[in-house]
Parts: sequence; structure tokens; C-alpha cells
Amino acid sequence: MAYEKILIIENKHCSQGESLAVLLSPHYETESVKCAQEGLEKIGQKQFDLVLADASLPEMDGLQLLQRLNQIQDDVPAVIMTGSLNLQKAVLSMKFGAQGFIVKPFTPDELLKTVDTALQKNRLARERENIRLFEALEAAHFDAMKALAQAIEAKDHYTRGHCDRMVEYAVAIAKGLGLSEMERKVLRYAAALHDIGKIGIPETILNKAGKLTEEEYTIMKVHPEKGAEIIRGVSFLAPVAPLIYHHQERYDGKGYPDGLVGEEIPLGSRIVAVLDTFDAMTSDRPYRRALSLERAIAELKLFSKQQFDPLVVDVFLRVLRERSWELHQFPHSDVPANDLACPMQPQATV
Repeated sequence: MAYEKILIIENKHCSQGESLAVLLSPHYETESVKCAQEGLEKIGQKQFDLVLADASLPEMDGLQLLQRLNQIQDDVPAVIMTGSLNLQKAVLSMKFGAQGFIVKPFTPDELLKTVDTALQKNRLARERENIRLFEALEAAHFDAMKALAQAIEAKDHYTRGHCDRMVEYAVAIAKGLGLSEMERKVLRYAAALHDIGKIGIPETILNKAGKLTEEEYTIMKVHPEKGAEIIRGVSFLAPVAPLIYHHQERYDGKGYPDGLVGEEIPLGSRIVAVLDTFDAMTSDRPYRRALSLERAIAELKLFSKQQFDPLVVDVFLRVLRERSWELHQFPHSDVPANDLACPMQPQATV
């Protein structure tokens, strides 16, 4: 168990020695000095979780001590001990960064409560900072991976913007499905990075104008596995890897790589499958022009319960209706019926 470290700086003429005795408990690692300069030297050499200091010290008062503390270590919390005659100064010390103050004479319970309150504030501040640093690191990793995904789009101008649109769709459908905050985050990453495995697919296959041959299709089918391998290399993205690995599964079990059926497929993968196909259908591709919004919706309904989870399809179509103000972004070309791309066909999966 890690002890919280407390430095006590008391006036050498003060008889209030019980502060050290009270804090000498299994919860704290306590040191005591009798002058401000010695205390400042210790703070310069060692990290403390709390400084408990007298308001009246020979070399400097409590306010001056706080200023020096901040110069040496700007995040160390301090509690000022003061007599009743110096109460106004103690209150003023709060403006200089003190976490609290306690009036002498005090009881052991009063001291412990004051110290614990100050340490709790410090714990919360550290937790917030750790969360901020983690989120910054997470964002940096995600941006790097997203840049890699967008590098794939640069190889294939037909999919430019696909990554950003997938994220936008994922955020909307996650809300519609009532997913938790963590589930939303994982889905957002999966939507952005689902095609990252295509970095290893030849451009001749990615940009082919026409149906893929069986051999080309076999090469294309390895991209979920390659993508999952890339993602597993980043520890915080580990929950995303299964969603990427299974995003080409079909609800009826005729997909790949494992031929999973229905709810055996991770929910995030079922969502990505719907969003990915919808964006493919409403975007120009080497082998056909974009379908109209109406035609793309008809295709999703047609293949619901076959290729797609019907619940995901229903929620996504509801989201599209509710967000009708955004529908202007979709093309309204009229592709002949015999040019409609069945989502089962190889070209609809690229």
C-alpha cells in the first residue's frame, strides 16, 4: 500500500507537537521540520502529497511560504495552521492556493478531517489530470490510426470521405440504439478504422472498374483480418479489433471470415456492415454511379434479415428520417434497375 506523504512545517516555538503524533498513522508517511527554509529544501528534493504549515514562521509568514511552494512545486496542496488572531490571514491564504486551514488549538479529529479533505481534493485533481492525459494519448493514437485509414482513401478516390461519413453515421445510430458511452466510443473507432486492412490490398483491385475475379475477391476478403491485426497492436484499441475482424459477416451466416450467424456477430460489426454498405451504395464507385437515397433504402430493406441485422436496419432508417435535414448530402441519380448492386456481390464489399 502506498502511503500519502505529508510534510509538517511548525513554528519552533510552538508547543502544538500533537499534529505530528496525530498524523503518525498507517495512512500517512509524515515528516516534520521546525523552519520554513528546511521545509522548502525538503519539498525541492522529495514529492509530498500535502504540506501542513504554520501561518506564523520566523523567516516568512504563511502567504510567503505558499508563494515559495508554488515556485518549487505548483501542484502540492497546503493546509495552513493558524491561531484565531490570524484567521483573516488564513482565509487570505486560500486565495494563494491553500487547500484549507485549521485553527489552533484543534482536536485530533479536526486535524484528521482537515487533512483528509485536502488530500481528497488532491486525489480528485490527480485523477482528472490522469484522465486528461489518457484521453490526450488516446486521441493521439486514434488520430494516427485514422490518418492511416485516410491514407487508404487517398489510394482510392472513390472512397474519399468514407471514414468521416462512417463516424457520423455511427454516432447517430449509437444514440438511436441507446448504447453506453464506452460502446459508443468503441463503435466510433470501429466505424473509422474498419477498412484499415485495405492498406495491404493492391490499388489495381481497389480501383477496378467492374466485378472482381474470384482470385481478386479472395485477396480482398483478407482485409478484415489484416485490419484486426493492425488494431491489436494498439492496446487501448483492443476492444475494436473484433468489430473490424467481423464487419463482413452476414446476418444469415454467409459472410466472412468465420460465417457467424445473427447475434453471434458482435453488435458493432452488424452496425458497421449496414453503415458501410449504405455509404458504398450512396457513393460513386469504379463499377457504377451512386444510387439514389430512395434506392439505397430499398436495398437495405430488401436484404434485411439476410445480409443485415433487421433491428440495426430499422434503427438506421429511423435515424435517417429523423435527421431529414441532412438528406441533401445524398445523390439522387437514377441507376437502372439492372445496375443495382446486390450487397452479396464482390464489388459491393470493397
